[in-house]
Amino acid sequence: MSALFKPAVPSVLALLLTAALASPAAAETLEIDLGAEAREALSLTVYNQDLALVVERRRAELPAGAARLRLSGVSPLLQPGSVSLSGPELRVLELSSHFDLLTPYRLLEASLGRTVRLARFNPMTGEETVEEATVLSVQDGVVLKVGDRIEAERGDFGGLRRLIFDEVPAGLAETPTLSALVESQGGKAVTLSYLTGGLTWQADYIASLDEAAGTLAISAMATLTNNSMTDYAEARLRLVAGTVNRAGGPVQPLARGAVAATLSMAEAAEVAPRPEGEIYVYDPGRAVSLAPRETKQIGLLGASEVPFEQEFRLEGLASLLGRGGEIEPVKAQNLLRFKNDEAAGLGKPLPAGVLRAYGLGGEAPPLFLGEDRIRHTAEGGEVEVALGQAFDVTGEARQTAFEQLAAGSFEAAQEVTLRNAKARPVSVKVTGDLPPGWKMLDQSANHETETATRVAWTLEVPAGGETVLTYKVRVMRP
Repeated sequence: MSALFKPAVPSVLALLLTAALASPAAAETLEIDLGAEAREALSLTVYNQDLALVVERRRAELPAGAARLRLSGVSPLLQPGSVSLSGPELRVLELSSHFDLLTPYRLLEASLGRTVRLARFNPMTGEETVEEATVLSVQDGVVLKVGDRIEAERGDFGGLRRLIFDEVPAGLAETPTLSALVESQGGKAVTLSYLTGGLTWQADYIASLDEAAGTLAISAMATLTNNSMTDYAEARLRLVAGTVNRAGGPVQPLARGAVAATLSMAEAAEVAPRPEGEIYVYDPGRAVSLAPRETKQIGLLGASEVPFEQEFRLEGLASLLGRGGEIEPVKAQNLLRFKNDEAAGLGKPLPAGVLRAYGLGGEAPPLFLGEDRIRHTAEGGEVEVALGQAFDVTGEARQTAFEQLAAGSFEAAQEVTLRNAKARPVSVKVTGDLPPGWKMLDQSANHETETATRVAWTLEVPAGGETVLTYKVRVMRP
C-alpha cells in the first residue's frame, strides 16, 4: 500500500476528542424549554431613562446534574451583561443570548449555498410546479441557480412565485431566547433577572386653574410606554423617579408608536413615593399588564386648591445693547408658579414630566392654556411652568443716552415701557444682563440683583395703561 494512502495513527488529542464526544455526559445533557408559559411571577421596575429591571420566576423540573435551559419570551433589548439566573443549588456554567431572529430575509441569508425549492403557480391551469434551486445571493434581491440557468428577483418573492424551505437553518430563533448550561441538585424553579431598554415612564400633570380664587386643582398620572416588543402580563410594577448612573449609552428601541390608554382626572389614584437612597419608588400595589407598543397611565397623586401665582416676564428687555439703540415691542411670557409643600396640599416628590394647564370655563368646556416640562421637584421646591406668550402685555425699550468714558468704559441710560391692555392690573418682571463692572447710577424703581450681571425689576402696570422704567448705568473696565 502506498504511503499516500496509509492510515494515520490517531493522535492523543484526536482520541481524547472522540472520547469526549462519545461520553454519556455530553450525549445525555437534557434540554428544557422554559417559555413565557412557565412564568410564575413577574416584577417590572421601570426607570424614566429608557430602562427597566425585569425579575421573573419560571417553573422548572430540573434534573440532578447538567441541563441546558432555553428561556424564550425575553426582551429583545435586554443587556446581555446584566442577565442573572439563579435557583436553589443551581450553578450556571454557560449563558448565551440568541437574538438572531427568524425573518424572511434572515432565512434567505442563512440559506446561502443551500438547496431550496422554487414553486410557481400557473393561474391559467391552476397547477403549481416545484423545482430545486440553490441560493446564490441575497444582495439587492435574490439570485437563484435553477437547473442550468440563473434567475434573479428584486425584492421578496411573492404572488405567483414562492420559496419553500425544508428546515430552519441553525442559529435562527423564532423569539429572543437565552440559553443556559447549568448544574443542579434538582429544583422546581429558577429566577431570571435582566436590564432592558424600550421601557420608560414620565409623569403627566393636569392643572385646572381657577383664576378668580387664585388656586388650581392638580392631578398626576404616570405614563408608562412599552417599546420593548415584549408582553409583560400581570407584573408587579414599580416606577422609579430619579437618575441612576449608567456606564453605557441608552438601548435603542426596535419600534416606535403606542396604543394610548386614557384615564380621567377622577380616576387618578394616590400612590405614595418611598425613598430608596437617592431615588423615589412608586408602587401601585397591584399587578399591571403591559402589552407590546402599549402606553398605559396609572394614577399617582391629586390635590385641590393649590395656591398659584401668575407672572408676566420680559426676558432680556433691560439691555444696553439693543439693536439700533432700541428693542421693538415684544410680548411677555405667561408663567405659572406654585409651591410644592404641605400648606399647598402637596408636599411630596413630584417626578419629572409635562404639566398641561386648563382654564375653567364655567358652563363652557375648559380651555387648554399651555404646557411645559417640569423637572424632578423635591418637597418644598417651587414649580415654574411657561404657558406661552401674553396677548395683552407687551414691552419695548430704547437707549436714551450713551457716553464713552474710556476704552471699554461708558455710561448708558435706557427707558423701558410696559403696556397692559387687560381690564385688570398686572405685575410684570423685567430682566436683563449687564456687562461686568456695571454700577447703577439712577433708576425709577428699585432693582434686584439675581446674579453678578443679571438684574430684575418687578413693576405694576395698571389696567389699560402703561408703566415706564428708566435707569442709568456706568460700566468701568480695567
